[in-house]
Amino acid sequence: MDICKILHLPPSSYYKWLERSQTETERGRLNRVIGELLLTCFRKYAGIYGYRRAKVCLAKEGYLVNSKRVYRIMKQLGLASRIR
Repeated sequence: MDICKILHLPPSSYYKWLERSQTETERGRLNRVIGELLLTCFRKYAGIYGYRRAKVCLAKEGYLVNSKRVYRIMKQLGLASRIR
């Protein structure tokens, strides 16, 4: 594989990437659901909730997740709390 030589990768990595599943994983699906709930919570409270309060909002909905995960998903969605 010429591309593997250029990228300094073993051919097995290329074939592993080629054969990987294109379907959404369970974790990815859960992250998408959490993201939708975060957007709802963010709009409901006019963007004043940061990741700590958003985590509490998710817990009320029945999703017990780590605050780092909430922070990461909020960052991916471009959600940041407004300063009052």
